[in-house]
Amino acid sequence: ATSGNPGINITSSTPTWTWNFTGVSAITAGTSITISSSSGNVTINSSGGGGASTTEAFSETWSPGSFDLATTTFAAFNKVFGTNIVYTVLDFDATTEESAYRSTVVPSYASSSGVGTSTLTIQWTAAAGTGTYNPGVVYRCVTDDEVWDAATTPSTRTATTTDTLIATGDLHQAVITLTGADFAPRDACFFRLYRDVAQDTLNADARFIKAILDLQW
Repeated sequence: ATSGNPGINITSSTPTWTWNFTGVSAITAGTSITISSSSGNVTINSSGGGGASTTEAFSETWSPGSFDLATTTFAAFNKVFGTNIVYTVLDFDATTEESAYRSTVVPSYASSSGVGTSTLTIQWTAAAGTGTYNPGVVYRCVTDDEVWDAATTPSTRTATTTDTLIATGDLHQAVITLTGADFAPRDACFFRLYRDVAQDTLNADARFIKAILDLQW
């Protein structure tokens, strides 16, 4: 059971007892919960492999204005004046591979054994065209005493996905799966978001709206 008072609430009816446990995340194999009453003690013993594990998570949302842009082949930062809302985008060209750069720090509570499941979800749309959009990301993490601005590191990875334009003006969400073994506590991680124009078929700008980085341990 979890440490401290697990908050055990007991309600009774005849002939059934219903025990509702609140604030208990797991019962480890080999432990027990003892409930005391005026008529004696009731002990609940756990068996098997123990309770469910607790999952820690880290999530971060990236807007167009949070990216750094190079001096050449960069995605164009634009403001869109819609009928009902005004929003900013990064427009990725249909024929030239353009990029945008972002960095973050892995939180200190992350598992030192690395991240199990991690994704980067790209929210995007298009004002015209048809076809598929292939967003990609090159990412790497730098730890203590590693070169900050190295061309590549042992942890450099590339990941892409494919998403089909459903309708112009619609919000689309393309999920990129990341290899999480290299995300260690307090690592500085760098991301280069790009459009894989050699692979996709969308014949218009792909409009980046937001990205959500999700890491889990």
